[in-house]
Amino acid sequence: MTEDRLERYRCQAGEFLLSYLEILEQQHRAITGGETDRLEDLLREGAETLSSLESVQRVCVAWEREPGRVPPDGARGDARAGVQRAEMETLLARAREQQRTNEELLRNYRDDLGRRITELQVPRQGRSVFAPPPRGGRSIDLTR
Repeated sequence: MTEDRLERYRCQAGEFLLSYLEILEQQHRAITGGETDRLEDLLREGAETLSSLESVQRVCVAWEREPGRVPPDGARGDARAGVQRAEMETLLARAREQQRTNEELLRNYRDDLGRRITELQVPRQGRSVFAPPPRGGRSIDLTR
């Protein structure tokens, strides 16, 4: 693989990471807004983007660890790669923090729903209309 190709892969990884960060921020808005359908779509989209990012990163890491790899000519290539790595680390830190925040919000939301269900004493499992009534209760009339 040439240095130019590696550069393109690194740029692609940066684009995927930016896209993933944007999806995480949209997930945050969906969680706080209670948009569960939108959140499901965003979770799927985020998983696909993260998978693409991991694939590109695997290619870059494998190439950098290649035994006969010739380092780039001059310090300019090394400096550029260093700047890219620093930018990627910053984006990764932001993505990790946003992911932690989203997970915490979802945990709190789940706990809040659990408390509400307990307060309302809603049965966790609904009864089938075809099941016999519990303890001599009335049957559900399906003829109407």
